[in-house]
Amino acid sequence: MLRTMMMDCVVDCRVCAHYMKRSLVTAAIMAACMMPGMGTFAAIPGTVFLVSIMGITVSLYGYDERNGWAAYRATLPMTRRDMVVGRYLAALGMALAEYALALALCLLAVGAVSIIDTPPFVEALFAWNAEQAATLVASSCVCISLGMVIMAVSHVVALRFGMTKAIQYVPAIMCAAGLLIVLVPLVFADEPARAAFIAQVGAMLEAGGIWRVPLVVLAVGAATYLLSAFVGVRVYERREL
Repeated sequence: MLRTMMMDCVVDCRVCAHYMKRSLVTAAIMAACMMPGMGTFAAIPGTVFLVSIMGITVSLYGYDERNGWAAYRATLPMTRRDMVVGRYLAALGMALAEYALALALCLLAVGAVSIIDTPPFVEALFAWNAEQAATLVASSCVCISLGMVIMAVSHVVALRFGMTKAIQYVPAIMCAAGLLIVLVPLVFADEPARAAFIAQVGAMLEAGGIWRVPLVVLAVGAATYLLSAFVGVRVYERREL
């Protein structure tokens, strides 16, 4: 089982690799536009991860539909569970690889700016201090967690309905989820309860818990992705190809 799962994962990684080659130029343009406005490079790696996930998902499931790969793979000696788990691993692994590449390039730029004379605004963009490090960790954790949640939803919808319908359904699902997150506290919690919650979060951050929040957010994203893999296996086993 492990061998067939890894073989399928490798095939999916090769499909994603074609997307990654095309996305490097897009990521570079995006970073060049974002950094001057944000005044820092710290959010770039996480943003690259967040942007890459939909392209990776579309590439994987679009390849299935364009080339009939899903139907052909059903004739191979591998279970649908192997295929689904391999696809989850491939999508997350390739997105993390793109994040790691962006992070490495940013840190390389930090090192280069520290030893080469550059204009003041470039030095400010790639300055390295405790505040920049905290921003880098926090933004990376939040973006990776949010990306895993989006991928979790995208995988299940694409496994059930195919990529064509997933492109239509996933944005609507994510928008509805975002509205619920905002509206539920407004409808079911009164003003004192909301104020008390905000005060508790502020107290935790002031007490040195600023590192706990990104880790908790990252853990939630990872748990959602694992749950999605479990649901995705069940959904795909019942789907007629």
